[in-house]
Amino acid sequence: MIKAKPAITGMVVTISQAVFQFLVLSVLAIQFGIEAVGHFSFINAILIVVFMLFSLGLRQAYVLESDKYGYKTFYYLRVICLCFGSLISLLIITIIDSKIIFLLVPLCIYRVTELLSELQWADYQANKKFNLILFSQAGRYAITSIIFILLSYSTQDLYLTLWGYSLSGLFYVLVMDGKNIYTKIKSDNTSLKLYSCFKEFSPLSISLTSMSIQNNGVRFFLGVFGGEYLLGLFSIAYQLFNMPYMIFMAGLNFYLKKSSKLEKHTNISLKKLYFISFIFTLTSVFGWYILGDIITEVFFGSDYSVIVMPLLILLIITFFRYIAFCHQWRMMNLGHYKQIAKHQLILSILISITSFLFVYYYQYNGAYLALGSSCILYYLYFFMLDKNESK
Repeated sequence: MIKAKPAITGMVVTISQAVFQFLVLSVLAIQFGIEAVGHFSFINAILIVVFMLFSLGLRQAYVLESDKYGYKTFYYLRVICLCFGSLISLLIITIIDSKIIFLLVPLCIYRVTELLSELQWADYQANKKFNLILFSQAGRYAITSIIFILLSYSTQDLYLTLWGYSLSGLFYVLVMDGKNIYTKIKSDNTSLKLYSCFKEFSPLSISLTSMSIQNNGVRFFLGVFGGEYLLGLFSIAYQLFNMPYMIFMAGLNFYLKKSSKLEKHTNISLKKLYFISFIFTLTSVFGWYILGDIITEVFFGSDYSVIVMPLLILLIITFFRYIAFCHQWRMMNLGHYKQIAKHQLILSILISITSFLFVYYYQYNGAYLALGSSCILYYLYFFMLDKNESK
């Protein structure tokens, strides 16, 4: 059970994130309208990619190399990178649409807070304090979402709601993790090695940012070429499309980490993963077919009924996304990390090009085409790559 705790913790945090993101978007759509959802989604699509680039994969790196550099180096480097990321995000929004800068600032604070608390997550994980991870991460998602919902209905002011959303997250981190962060920095007597740490772990950002571009490029292009109304409609479909995948990833990672007897690189293990993917796809498709109209009506309103059928088709296509991850996992299981990072970059370029073309020419419908084609492209690419590497 102890060995499974990290995976269980990660799964609970991921599910909490997915559920509370869903509730935030639901209230945003009902209280402030489709355009507000579009602005919210567009800004986050930019922030997620930019901050992923500047994250350097430090959470994963800290778990592996905390003794080499020390907590202080990791934390100071994270703060410096977040400053650069905030400035670049501000520049991008200013160039594209300066009218929504007032929405950028609180959302940027929220994202900065999230990434600062990430290092404390890594420290708790390294010291096997898994209960603290749940309080720190899942608790923050719960508190900020509750504050968002309460302010939405009590003030009906989007600006004040977003500030409450971001500042409640910052306050929660200060209360929950602030003392631990201060103590770790104060007690760390190792010398600062900012450049060495940056040089060693910046390659991790290539793979992480590539995956982030794959996931957020469609929303960005639709925001540029289609406008906030179409993006607002699509963003709800995207969130509902992405929730099963987040849960699938968390559950499958739990299964893979828990099963110490799982065979490496065999057709039997791959067939098992294909079967799991098929059952999960069938369940999500059937569930949406039965409940799709009810969910959109109750949580988002009748205006979103147009997403029901396109989302059903997307959920069928996500089977390719799931089995692509199975091939990616098998390569990771064999230690092909560099190949994966390199090919994730190539794949993100291909997906970005196809997304750009679909959205540019077909806008709203093109966004669905882009998302569906990315799942198929993702599968074909990793299927061929895995097949080639296994020879």
